[in-house]
Amino acid sequence: MGKNIAKKESQPSLSLQEEIKKQITEPWISKNTGIIVILVISFIFTLWVYSTGNSDAPFFERLGVALLFGATIWVVAILFYVFHRFIMRK
Repeated sequence: MGKNIAKKESQPSLSLQEEIKKQITEPWISKNTGIIVILVISFIFTLWVYSTGNSDAPFFERLGVALLFGATIWVVAILFYVFHRFIMRK
């Protein structure tokens, strides 16, 4: 049992700066999971905007506003992705 403990202790530990850099550069969730989350959220918000819109407005006007809102979520997500890629160049 003593050898196992010695092996665990002899492994080099990461310095604090290396650990911080690792946590900043590694993603929290995978890219596919993020796209699915954005897709679900934008769909739910699009339905919500459509359902809470002015009921006296024409159908296509309400639908257009809701779709524009859903597309805005994607525009913001893409801009953040491009900004992150620009900042975290290798």
